[in-house]
Amino acid sequence: MVTLLTTILFGLLTFAMLSIINAVLAYFLHLQAGDFEWNKLIEFMKKRVAVCVGVWFLFSMMNVLVVWLTERFGYVMPAFSFGAMSVIINTFSALLIALLGAKIIDKISKLRGNTGFIPS
Repeated sequence: MVTLLTTILFGLLTFAMLSIINAVLAYFLHLQAGDFEWNKLIEFMKKRVAVCVGVWFLFSMMNVLVVWLTERFGYVMPAFSFGAMSVIINTFSALLIALLGAKIIDKISKLRGNTGFIPS
């Protein structure tokens, strides 16, 4: 159970760090262009990041509940059932990391093309 909760915490920290990096890069990019709008950043976080993190967190908490119930009542769950839930959780994790990673890479490439701060 501790391992499962540690994995969830690590996932949340990873998503938070990627979101912060994305926000900072967006700030620098739009500040340089002179058209920074908080609404665009907030809409991206609400529409894309929050939905993916919410679905990932829901499945993670379902997994925690299943593990807790099996330990509490002494049931033995087949190993494949935990594997199927892990595949779903890891798929959402990969999608969220890919989404944020693509945004970060796009912003870095735009900064490289627009300023001399980041070497080519």
